Amino acid sequence: MRRLLPLLIALLLLPAVLSGCFHLKQKLILNADLSGELHLTIAFPLDMVIEATAMAEGMEDPEAPARDREIIAAEVRANIEAGKAPDGTPNESVDAGDLPDGMTLLGQDFGLVGDNTELTIRLGFDHIDRLLEARELPIDDGKSLGELVGPITVTQKGRKLTLSGQPLQMGELTSGSMNKEEADMAAAMFGDGSFTFELQTPMKVTKAGSGTVDGDTVRWTYDIAGLLDPANRDIAVSMVGAKPAKKAKKPKAGKKPKKGKKAKKDADSDAGGSSDKTGI
Repeated sequence: MRRLLPLLIALLLLPAVLSGCFHLKQKLILNADLSGELHLTIAFPLDMVIEATAMAEGMEDPEAPARDREIIAAEVRANIEAGKAPDGTPNESVDAGDLPDGMTLLGQDFGLVGDNTELTIRLGFDHIDRLLEARELPIDDGKSLGELVGPITVTQKGRKLTLSGQPLQMGELTSGSMNKEEADMAAAMFGDGSFTFELQTPMKVTKAGSGTVDGDTVRWTYDIAGLLDPANRDIAVSMVGAKPAKKAKKPKAGKKPKKGKKAKKDADSDAGGSSDKTGI
């Protein structure tokens, strides 16, 4: 599975290959204690995966004669239906050993959904800071988490929480390096594509900006034109119900606990009277 994702994204630049819809979805599950999960789902047309697999074979052994495309297509479909990567190797887009402390690999799946193949990576974190610090995490040996999940800032004051930034990213398409001609070409190729960011939380959402609130979920959905416009990708969500960022400090060994009004004042201050801002 290594190196498949970079090839797939490179193939997006070939109009003849894009015979179906492309979908990118990010889902951030954020609990009141700021632990949670990140789900990344990328859906490609099956034809694109077959082309990427054939290209990978050619790159590995340029002097070998090209195999029949129908044979490659049959093998790719059989491998995916068996829960394996298209080339028959285990599905290992993320190596659990690369994860920093405080993050876990909950699962990674590659399967067929209609005429599309879906790659889904699910990561868990004990605090959102761990996720924000993991931008260099390798994804499929060629991409990093930071190329798919953009900069996010989390600001907490007591039980109030604000999340802002541009979480939805897609490598070159959202890097800002494309000229007008390249952007127009991308818009033409991705006319039927969809790009979605979801925030699911038990906290009460008090402000969703351009997002749509649906129960415990706030959702932003873009077409390619919306994705290419940086201003469109800005999100700002305000919530109430977060657990305090800090807890009352325990007395150091050998020292007696404070008593009286000063102790109460210190505990109240530690329990949420200050602002805690983190981000990437």
